[in-house]
Amino acid sequence: MAEQSIIFKGTSFTLSVIHIENDAAMANLHTFIADKVGQAPAFFKSAPVVVNVANLVENIDFKTIQQIITQNGMNLVGIEGCQTAEQKLTVRESGLSVISNTAKNTATKLVPTADIKPEIQTVIVEKSITKTIVHKGQIRSGQQVYAQNASLTVLGNISAGAEVIADGSIHIYGALRGRAIAGAKGDESAQIFCNKLDPELLSINGTYILSDAVQAEFINAQAQIKCINNKLEITKFD
Repeated sequence: MAEQSIIFKGTSFTLSVIHIENDAAMANLHTFIADKVGQAPAFFKSAPVVVNVANLVENIDFKTIQQIITQNGMNLVGIEGCQTAEQKLTVRESGLSVISNTAKNTATKLVPTADIKPEIQTVIVEKSITKTIVHKGQIRSGQQVYAQNASLTVLGNISAGAEVIADGSIHIYGALRGRAIAGAKGDESAQIFCNKLDPELLSINGTYILSDAVQAEFINAQAQIKCINNKLEITKFD
């Protein structure tokens, strides 16, 4: 018998979920998403997302939702929270998937600006990180290093425009001038350590801050970043 070359395998992915909290919030959906993407365009570029419509009562325009997501450079994977068979049929006719999330998850919220109700949440997939990948040398603008199912140690600088991602923690023995994303698959205990902090973006388990949110006292300092109660906290270390 010939060796089978196509195999179905189960796996888990991290998806951002946009919750539309009420019908009035639909009018602000484009503004809210455009604002979030504008804060961290590389972070959200081509990101797969799910939209939760469980709290919507009026007729839902799934085509408009799909257009808004696409116009902002993300990919709509499917719709979660459909309440009726008619809604599910409309979703499928729009070429989207009906998502049923029965897993027990906690979520990290990216809080929207005042008077705008949608929320973006990152679904957490718990997984123990037991190995570390070591990268030697500078990571230059436009480059990305991803430590899948592992922590990441970088022996060198991370330039502006570069990105390091790890499913576990990130240790940087050099300057961080680009983006560091730890706990990419939902490890809320992940941390970021850096010898010289001057980042474009810091993210742990879906909670992120941009450069303008880093207090001046931490710029160019040795720093430790961790996520506590859905908020990033930065401390100095010697």
